[in-house]
Amino acid sequence: MAGVLKRIAFLAWALLAAMLAAPAHAQDSDKAQKDAEETLSAIVRVKSKILKDARSIDEMGRCVAGDLSEAEVRYLVENEWAQTADDVLWRRSKIGLLASKEQVAALERLMTSMKSNFRQ
Repeated sequence: MAGVLKRIAFLAWALLAAMLAAPAHAQDSDKAQKDAEETLSAIVRVKSKILKDARSIDEMGRCVAGDLSEAEVRYLVENEWAQTADDVLWRRSKIGLLASKEQVAALERLMTSMKSNFRQ
């Protein structure tokens, strides 16, 4: 599973755990339920933006560093204003811990291409 999607899946599981551990008091429980529903809705929106029309991992493009796909990089550039490879590899993930110099260079080329296409 690709990097950002793996983190989204983790968030969904964490949300489920939080819902199961919700307070017993009815008013607190209702608020916890509403918060959980809003968070889950946000997670689904992000997942949909990343996947777009992709129906499989292969359709998300090649992995450029670790398990980070082209589709995820595109999402980070277009929606989270990622500007550099370091921005993606270190600020928005910790993939930089494992990325080779070649992967970093490939990510930089991909981001340059995406940013020039995004501005047009």
